[in-house]
Amino acid sequence: MSVTAPSSGLRGRIKAGLPHLTPLTAALSGRVISAAGVLLFNILVTRQLSLSQAGQVLTAFVALMGMAILLQGGMTLLLIRKLAVAQGDRAAQTRVVARIVATVLVLACGVSALAGLIAWGLGWSDQPIGYLWLALLPTTLIGLAAAVFKARGHPGWGGFWEVGMISVLASGALLITPQTDALTVWWIFCMAAWLACLLAFGHMLCARIVPAPGPGLLRPSLAPMIEARHLGLIAGLSYLAQWGGVLLSSVLLGEDSVTLLNALFRLLAPLQFVILTLDAWLAPEFAVLEPYQARHLRRVGICLGLGLAGPYAAVLLLFPDAVMTALFGAEFAGQGLAIALLMAGTLTQIALGANGILLTMRGDEARNFHILCLRVTLFLIGSACLVPLLGYPGFVLMFAVSILLQSLLNRVAADHLLRAEGA
Repeated sequence: MSVTAPSSGLRGRIKAGLPHLTPLTAALSGRVISAAGVLLFNILVTRQLSLSQAGQVLTAFVALMGMAILLQGGMTLLLIRKLAVAQGDRAAQTRVVARIVATVLVLACGVSALAGLIAWGLGWSDQPIGYLWLALLPTTLIGLAAAVFKARGHPGWGGFWEVGMISVLASGALLITPQTDALTVWWIFCMAAWLACLLAFGHMLCARIVPAPGPGLLRPSLAPMIEARHLGLIAGLSYLAQWGGVLLSSVLLGEDSVTLLNALFRLLAPLQFVILTLDAWLAPEFAVLEPYQARHLRRVGICLGLGLAGPYAAVLLLFPDAVMTALFGAEFAGQGLAIALLMAGTLTQIALGANGILLTMRGDEARNFHILCLRVTLFLIGSACLVPLLGYPGFVLMFAVSILLQSLLNRVAADHLLRAEGA
C-alpha cells in the first residue's frame, strides 16, 4: 500500500497534524498547572523573603531539581520509549515499570542518605541546602510516575504529575501562611514533595495505568541504568545548561545575584513550558513514525510552538520593566537587554524544531549527547571568562549563544538522520 507524502505549506502542515492535537491539548492542560506552580512558587519566595534568604531557597530548589534529574538517569525517557514500543503487551510494560522504579528507588535512597551525612558534616543545618536530602527521593520518583502516564496515553495527567505539582502544593501553603524565614519555606516544600509523590503513585495504581507489580518484579537492576546512560547524561547536561548559571552565581556573585538571575530565567518558564509540552507530545510519536512522518510532525510542532510562544514573547519584549515589576518587584526592573537575549535564544530553539527529542527517540541519543556536551562546555568556559568582567549579564549572554549553537547543530544532525532513514 503506497503512502502519499504530506503536503507542504503552513495550512497543509496544520491540517495533517490535527489527528495528533488531542493528546497535545491534554498535555498542555495538565502541564500548565504544573508550570504555573513553579513560577508562582518562585514569585512568592522572591516577594516574601529578603534577597539573601530567597537566594538560599532558590539555590536549594535548583540544586534539588538537578540532582533529581541525575538520579532519574534518563530512565524517564527510557520508560516512554520502551512503553511506546511495547504497546499492547501489559505484562511487558509492568516489568519495565517495576524494574526501573525499583532501580531509581534504591539509588535515590542511597544518595539521599549520603547527602544528609555530607550536609551534617559541613554544618549546613541552618540553611535550606542542608535539608535538600529530605525532598530528593519524592522529587526523583514523581518524575517516573509522570513518565508512565505519558507513555500509557495520558499526557494530561503526565504533565499534571510532574515536579511542578510539588510547587503547586507548596505555593498553596505559602499563600495561606506567608513566611519570612528561608528554612521554614524549605520545610514546607519538602512536605509538599512527599505529598505530591504519594498522590501521583496512588493515582497511577488506583487508575491501573499499569497493573500493580508483584514483589518478584520489584528488583533493581543495572541494565536500565546502562541502557539509559546517554539519556541520563543528556538530561543532566540539559539542566546544567539551563540552570548552571544560577548555581554558579551563588559561588561567583553571591545569593542576591541568584535571586536576580533566577527571576530572569523564570521569565522563560512559559516558553520552556511550550518546548517541554511539545517534547512530551512528540516523543512517543517520534519513536514509532516513519521518517517522512517524523519530519512532517516536526514542522507541525514548529508552527504550533511559535504560535503559542509568540504572543508572550512579544509582550515581554515590548514591556520588560512592567512585567518584571509586576511579578518580582520594582528592584528587578531595567533588564530589557538581558530579556531580549534570553528570548532570542529560546525562540530560535523553537523555530528550528524539536530536534533533540527526535534524535533521542529514534535511537541517536549519542549524537544529541555530544552536541549538548559542546554547548555546556562553551557555556561554562564563556561564563568563566565573561562573568568577572560583566557580572551576571555574562551568564545571560553565554546562555543565548550556547543555546543557539546547540539548536543549529541539532537541526543539522536530525536532518542528516532522517535523510539516512529515507525521508
